[in-house]
Amino acid sequence: MPYDSKTISEQLAKVLADEFEVPHESLTPEAPLMDTLQLDSLDIVDLVVLIEKEFGVRLQKGDFKSATTYADLVELIMSKGNM
Repeated sequence: MPYDSKTISEQLAKVLADEFEVPHESLTPEAPLMDTLQLDSLDIVDLVVLIEKEFGVRLQKGDFKSATTYADLVELIMSKGNM
């Protein structure tokens, strides 16, 4: 199934709400990723696994360094999945 940025954003918001109790309303495109998610290093590992499983993409160790906003994370998922 091809994904667009809106679909990815909606699915990702659901994963973050379900797994990390991140409120949907805090996940605006410009939301600072690490401040909004407030995840520790173990949570980040869990997030990577969940993203890979949910979207069928493979993330590399340094991928999150360039994702500073929620929109960046959505774009990262799109770019890794060639969606």
